[in-house]
Amino acid sequence: MGSDLIDNVCMVLDHYCKCFGRVKEPIYQILLQECQHVVVVEYLRALMEKRMVCRNSEERSQFSDKMTQDSLQLNDFFCKMGLEKSEPIMNVIPLVSDLIRVTDTTLLSLQVSDLVMKYPDISDEHVSVLLDIRGDVSKETRMTVLELLQENSRTLPEGYQSVFSNILVPTPAMAFCIPAVKCT
Repeated sequence: MGSDLIDNVCMVLDHYCKCFGRVKEPIYQILLQECQHVVVVEYLRALMEKRMVCRNSEERSQFSDKMTQDSLQLNDFFCKMGLEKSEPIMNVIPLVSDLIRVTDTTLLSLQVSDLVMKYPDISDEHVSVLLDIRGDVSKETRMTVLELLQENSRTLPEGYQSVFSNILVPTPAMAFCIPAVKCT
């Protein structure tokens, strides 16, 4: 998640947008919306696959600030390209940023419920990875948050374009494993 990454993404997207810029207007908007969706999903995928862990509140704040800055830069880029209305998917990065930024871990349940309400395809595994990125979540808080997720019935609204369903969460590596050996 380097500082030049979003600049490079915007440069490549700008090149592609110029290539399909001669497309007639309704189709051009659809292409931009689809491009925006892919960029956000890939951003979240990279975030979840990196398995980064913040060591303290200062790192969480810096990381959250960077995510907010990236979101604003991407939003500005798509507006500059002529996207007439921003898709709701652009709001997921600031919501995840807020989840990482929150200083009081007792408010995590509220942040997660807001995320679940707006993006009902988020799974327990996705939330668990986001809590891991924070690096300060106790087992009790984690269990409370995950229980809240299981209690809420999540039905996808009609016309909902999935975000998290497209992101596979890698299984955590076993830190310590005892091989199965016969005792004689």
